[in-house]
Amino acid sequence: MKKKIDFVTNSSSVSFCIYGINISKFPEDVIKKVYEIKKEKDPELDYEKFKYNFDSGDIVEMANKKGLKFTEISEQFDDGVYIGCELSNMDLDETRREFQEKIYLFFKEIGFECGCCIYEDGWYNG
Repeated sequence: MKKKIDFVTNSSSVSFCIYGINISKFPEDVIKKVYEIKKEKDPELDYEKFKYNFDSGDIVEMANKKGLKFTEISEQFDDGVYIGCELSNMDLDETRREFQEKIYLFFKEIGFECGCCIYEDGWYNG
């Protein structure tokens, strides 16, 4: 019998359950708000360069600096991305309402007007 001990390179799978948003295109006002927040710490930050390189990682980085333990998951067949906090990251002494409220408030702070919801999905590429 032969064992494979290195990475399997011809398949991948993902499954998740997060509270957050699913987005394919970031609104201009969100990009501007995130830029303004980051510019406070880096006054020489150029908006056009920031806008050109902007992606969901900027939002995840900001959330994680606030202790929210965000994650991002790219959609399997789409250009969209899920951004939010895995439900398994909810503190033991925290209610679901408190957990959801702190995530909603973060998104509102950076300019998202849309509501958050629970996303659970999974897929396998073989």
